[in-house]
Amino acid sequence: MQGIVSVIGRILIATIFLLSAVGNKIPNFNQVCEHMAAAGVPQPKVMLAGAIVFLIAGGLSLIAGYKARIGATLLLVFLVLATYYFHDFWTLEGAERQTQMIQFMKNLALMGTMLFVIANGSGAFSLDNREPADEKRKRSGDF
Repeated sequence: MQGIVSVIGRILIATIFLLSAVGNKIPNFNQVCEHMAAAGVPQPKVMLAGAIVFLIAGGLSLIAGYKARIGATLLLVFLVLATYYFHDFWTLEGAERQTQMIQFMKNLALMGTMLFVIANGSGAFSLDNREPADEKRKRSGDF
């Protein structure tokens, strides 16, 4: 049961990042670049290309549980930068302040999730935790 729950959890965590890349950033590349430039992001085209790579590589890494600590680190870097540039609620007023505070808090929770994966690994049913072939042979008595 733990393995299935770990896989489902990794898929659910990664979904927001993968869909952000393939459902928004890639098909709307130029519009996202304009939005990033308006927010003060330096070299928005380069940064967006990097963000897309981080989102896809990090998301797939989490799902597969392969080098998940590295994947989580990529996603953590993305989250820190996105939160800094786009969810600065303390500079806003009214309803927009509340909306951005919610987005900020969501990103904090996701940052905590990435730190948890970095600290604890990807869990059961992951490529990082697969049993090496020589251990399987020893266990089964085939030397």
